[in-house]
Amino acid sequence: MFKALGDPVRLRLLSTIASHKGGEACVCELTGVFDLSGPTISTA
Repeated sequence: MFKALGDPVRLRLLSTIASHKGGEACVCELTGVFDLSGPTISTA
């Protein structure tokens, strides 16, 4: 668990999702924020 939370991309993902209304976000909303593909984001 600590290894996952130590990853900077995962921390940014968590922060971005938490800041969305209701604490949820679609992968399509996150692909523009990160330089990663949709499948990579959805498994992160």
